[in-house]
Amino acid sequence: MTKQQNIEKEKFALMYNSVLSMENAARKRLEKRINEVSLPEAKQQLQHHLEETKEQQKRLQDLITKYNGTPTTEELGLPLPSYPESIKKGMESSMTEGEKELKKTEEDLLLEKAEATCYNMLIQKSNILNIGTEALPILQQNLQEEQSMIDWIESNSPIMIQQLLNK
Repeated sequence: MTKQQNIEKEKFALMYNSVLSMENAARKRLEKRINEVSLPEAKQQLQHHLEETKEQQKRLQDLITKYNGTPTTEELGLPLPSYPESIKKGMESSMTEGEKELKKTEEDLLLEKAEATCYNMLIQKSNILNIGTEALPILQQNLQEEQSMIDWIESNSPIMIQQLLNK
């Protein structure tokens, strides 16, 4: 293996670790969200996605090790909206419990889309650079699982809104 190939392999190990750090943070958030959710179907879906996330972490850890990297246990800062203080205070004081839960579901969707974007970009980089292509099935599986969660949230949002706004 040439020096350039080693450098490229190290870069990909770092990119896989960056996605692993997002999955680490997502797992922690999912564990918390499962305890917060009041709708049984949503709780069940979050539990299912938590199990998928654990498997994604394992797949990424194996991939990073294969690339001679050390899997991270660190957590990425999650891309959540940061409202101006005056708006945040107004929202907190005026929102019902159902509205608060809907706001967190909106954040869940944003996070799932961010994860899907990261996987999609890694897949594109691998294809364009023709490096890390043996990792494509793993990245594609993780992307598909994230996309399934996105689809579930989007397709179930109307009924969740209806149920939670009537709380």
